[in-house]
Amino acid sequence: MRYLIEFYLNYRDLGDRSQEILQAELARTAELAAKGMVIGEWWRADARGAVAVWDCASHDVLNETLRGLPIWRYLADVKVTPLIDHPSFPGGRLRAP
Repeated sequence: MRYLIEFYLNYRDLGDRSQEILQAELARTAELAAKGMVIGEWWRADARGAVAVWDCASHDVLNETLRGLPIWRYLADVKVTPLIDHPSFPGGRLRAP
């Protein structure tokens, strides 16, 4: 199932370890993308936040994976929305004419 994940990052809370934590997060996200779990991630135009679309086998897998992220404890206002296909965009893509 696909999920829309919205969150804000508390940069202030990262403190002196910010570069270390952010690098670990980038590496972990790349691993998850290589496995097909992370479909895409975008910065929010209003700053300090991001949105992502993930594809996970279950709610439990999503929850476990999110909570295992290096950056998890620095995230705020995390919102997860399960997504289902729209009839005009099966699989998230526009149907061919």
